[in-house]
Amino acid sequence: MDSLVKYVKSKWIGFVLTIFSIIMVCLMYWAGIFDIMEMKTYDFRFNRIRGPLTGWTARDSSYAEIGTDVVLLEVDDEAWRLMPEEWPYPRGTIWSRIIRNLYQAGAKVIAFDIQFDSPEKKSEDLYNFINALDEDDIINIIPQFGDTTLAKDIYKALPYLIPRHGDQLLAESIAEAKAHGTEVVINVKMVTEPNRQPPQYISYPIKEIMAADPETGLINDQLDDDGFSRRYAIAGYMAHEQDKAYLTLGMKAVKAFADLPDTTVPRYNPDNRLWTYGPYSINAYGRSNTFLVNYYGPASGYRVQTEENLPPWGTFPRFSVAHVIDTEEIDLKDPMEDVDWMTQFLPGDLPEWILAIEDSADREATIEALGIGGEFDVTQTPFYNKIVIIGVAIEVIHDVKFTPFYNYMGIQQMTPGMETHANAIQTVLHRNFI
Repeated sequence: MDSLVKYVKSKWIGFVLTIFSIIMVCLMYWAGIFDIMEMKTYDFRFNRIRGPLTGWTARDSSYAEIGTDVVLLEVDDEAWRLMPEEWPYPRGTIWSRIIRNLYQAGAKVIAFDIQFDSPEKKSEDLYNFINALDEDDIINIIPQFGDTTLAKDIYKALPYLIPRHGDQLLAESIAEAKAHGTEVVINVKMVTEPNRQPPQYISYPIKEIMAADPETGLINDQLDDDGFSRRYAIAGYMAHEQDKAYLTLGMKAVKAFADLPDTTVPRYNPDNRLWTYGPYSINAYGRSNTFLVNYYGPASGYRVQTEENLPPWGTFPRFSVAHVIDTEEIDLKDPMEDVDWMTQFLPGDLPEWILAIEDSADREATIEALGIGGEFDVTQTPFYNKIVIIGVAIEVIHDVKFTPFYNYMGIQQMTPGMETHANAIQTVLHRNFI
């Protein structure tokens, strides 16, 4: 015993340091210091070591040569300025046309990072106004008629004169797209209301849209403690339905792109912490239902403000909603920019702006450069066999995320929420897991 006491006394400094170290490690673990260190080294890898995989700043052209399966269709500054309708865009006159143009241009999947969980306001306001009218109201609105018989005729005719409801038109365009082999995926949210039984439920699009049987995918964010978006969920599970997987928007897009049947469900192997979904084996983040996104680069549309001659980063191909809606039937707000851009990627006649080129050699060169003319070849469109993600990229809507490329090249830049889906989808399709 004396020898043990003597030994402890001779080594007391070491014992104190060891105990102190254990306590400090426990405190740091409890405070999440190690998690923060892991997150920041994860960010450092993207910013300083590897850099972007695609776009003009990519150091390795391997993935740039392969190309991405995802195309971004953005509500951006250009759309905000040129679109013929104000935000939120009507479903009947805008989104249904967008879907039709995209499926005719060969898109494989159209994924909306926009919610349709309430009736279209423009149509609802119009229908409510008409339904609230009677013959006397019509006489008051148009006093010069002053004829009750005529007012009654107008009253009877009004329901047949107003446009069809935008939700019905959107549903029809979804059904058309499906008939042409293009799947439409619409985002949904898992909502928790403590006073409701059961407290969790899925907020789906309205029944008129769901009648067209679109795919739906969750968009509930997976944010780390520092507010950054590094992980992406494979599926969500409700407390009262723990065996039922509700796939996220990105995974539903993968499902549609890979033509996986509805019977395909994600399965987790706790031994190797691996999720399996169809042909894809996904490394889980810890023992969670999420995986680390291998971000392909910074925000695609971000441009260095001090260098006007530099293009946007270009991580993913991106187009403005104003481009895809721009056909001969649609007039953009600025006539000088109303060039019927989308017409070149649709079956039918050449765009008027091409026909207006007087010099035949220039006209033929333009047609050849665009890959159009002659027999329509859908494989030459930028949307052919692509997953087209539609979402908001304009700052005024504030749907932006902190990602590992937030401080890329020393410039603070946030990424549109729609692009987090794009990076997650491409990570899975390329099997490019961390």
